[in-house]
Order: sequence, then C-alpha cells, then structure tokens
Amino acid sequence: MLIFFLPLSSNKKHLVLFCMRRSVFFSVSLVLGALSLMADDYTYPYLVFTDAAGAQTTVSVASLEITFADGQLMASNGDGTTTLTLSELASMAFSQTGNITPVTPVKVENGLAFEGDSEYAATLGEDFSGPTLDNPNALAVTWSSSDETVATVDSEGNVTLVGAGTATITVSFAGNDEYEAGEATYTITVSPYDGVSSLAAREPVKVYTVSGIFVGAFDSVAEAKAVLHKGLYVISTSDKNLKLNIR
Repeated sequence: MLIFFLPLSSNKKHLVLFCMRRSVFFSVSLVLGALSLMADDYTYPYLVFTDAAGAQTTVSVASLEITFADGQLMASNGDGTTTLTLSELASMAFSQTGNITPVTPVKVENGLAFEGDSEYAATLGEDFSGPTLDNPNALAVTWSSSDETVATVDSEGNVTLVGAGTATITVSFAGNDEYEAGEATYTITVSPYDGVSSLAAREPVKVYTVSGIFVGAFDSVAEAKAVLHKGLYVISTSDKNLKLNIR
C-alpha cells in the first residue's frame, strides 16, 4: 500500500502529499485545486480515505479527479462523486485491493423547456398551436392539462380547446439514472367565440356537431340555443360557418 498524508486544511489551491514509497506507476498533478490521478498500469487501482475515527471510503483511481472547495474534498469518476470533509480526514492511501464504496451517480438536468412565452391566449373554435418544446436529450415525456374542460393535450403535445377558462399544459420527465426528473409548463387562457353575435336576429341557421353530424335547422341562433344541449356546435348560414358553445 502506498500512503499519503493529508493536511487538515481547506485551502483550495494547495495539497501537500508525502510519498512513503518510490515505486509508483502513476502520475499526480495539482492545478488550481484539482488533483488528477492517472495510473499507467493500475498497479494501485484503489484510493482509500480514512477519517479520524478509522472509517474508510474507497474509490477507483481510473479517471479520478479530486477537487477542493469550502472545506470539502470531492473525488469524482465514472462511479459518481464522493464528498468528504477535509477536517475529518486523517490520511489517504493507494491500494492494490479494495471494495469500492457505493456512491449516488451524478445526474444532469433534463433540459426540458418551452420556447417563447409562458402564457398564451386563444379563442374557442379556432386552432391553437402551443409553443415548441425543447427536448435536447430526446427524453420520454408525459403531457397533461390541469383542466380538461378548458383544453386537452395528447401524447405528442397537441392541444385541443374545449371550453372557456384557463389551463396549464405540463410536460414532465420522471427521471432516470442519467437525468434528473423535472417538468416544463405554459398557461393558456381560452375565451368564448362570439362570432354568432354578428348574425341577423332572424337569419336561418343549420346546426351540426363538431364532427359533422346534422342536428337541425332553425329560424335563428336564439331558437337553436333554446333547444340545444350543452356542448360545442357548428352554426352554418348561407355564407359562413361559425362555432357556438352552449354552456
């Protein structure tokens, strides 16, 4: 085992190491508080930290980088990052054998974000196209609406306006071993369509469901409103088609 002693200091730019043997097959460099260990043949593949109470933490030296900040020592490699308090460390030693201490893998932000504004206005009966989702890591996401009586959203993020009101559209990622969980949102406020108010009081109309099924013919919009059930309809006149929402 090759032993080094750590000074009990939180200085970010200096670390004094005392080598107890000369037959070393790795190089050590310290630059601005970062200690990089590169073993040529991994004769000493493990680095063991021991605290004042004798408790040990073992990490692999492969691609290992040690950094210092705010009295902490961070040892990072492909296994994750181990954080230790400098004032509690007694020594560290390179070893030919050892069991790596499990660490929690370091996760990165998922990167989900909507381009453009966070609030939108729309009119019932008109098409609405939501903002573009930026998903740089091609993560599997889930879409949802806070109020499906106002707007619904499908698995691709396409929004359908249903009624007047305000709804928040959310895209979420559950998280995995590599990326953090998180979500992105935008709000849509839907106003009722008032185009029918422009029709003449006694102008004949035909009424259809939004799927195109004929409901009936009426002498006026007022007559149609008196008998229609709640829902969204298409009002057809001699020269135009309008949406009518009965609430």
